[in-house]
Amino acid sequence: MNVHLNDIDLNKFIGYYGSPHPGIYALFLKDVDSLKALAIKDEACFEQILNRARYINDQYHVGLLLYIGQTTRPLKKRITEHLSQTPKSTLRRTLAAIADLQGIFINKHETASHNAKKKHYDISSQNNKALTDWLKDYTVFKIYECTKALLKDKSMNLECKYIEKYGPPLNLDDNPRVIKCVDVAKKAFEAHALLQSMHG
Repeated sequence: MNVHLNDIDLNKFIGYYGSPHPGIYALFLKDVDSLKALAIKDEACFEQILNRARYINDQYHVGLLLYIGQTTRPLKKRITEHLSQTPKSTLRRTLAAIADLQGIFINKHETASHNAKKKHYDISSQNNKALTDWLKDYTVFKIYECTKALLKDKSMNLECKYIEKYGPPLNLDDNPRVIKCVDVAKKAFEAHALLQSMHG
């Protein structure tokens, strides 16, 4: 089965409802003023992120897209992680980075996760609450339910096709239109957290 470009359509997504199924998910700003509430200090980076979201909406009429991801687990479980658990969410760590929130390095031997490589960083409980509140107040998730087999089919590369088509401003992997300041902020967030842990 081949997936054609016309099949990759965010307008086919539905509002998030706590789905027990695997699938693709996308995060959108509720409106053009929502990003201001994240208090991004780098004004140029703020403008680049917002302009990309506006461009995507102008081109495809899908809304102010920020991020696309997929999960072979229940969508409810994955989106709950994005809404509350920074160590388990690349999205949250990227948001923390562009908001200039201080990262905390987590020793992988202190985590129970089998995939500790992706779970080395957190933020303070106060900042976690602020980030969760922002996500709940100013963004919405939409979902596209599909089979686990479809998501695991490497010949399909469904998530990559969505990212390649839309170029979401906060996706850093498989994105042909990565916003450099977002990438730089994410790397600085991780480097600073690691440095702070070394100096105890």
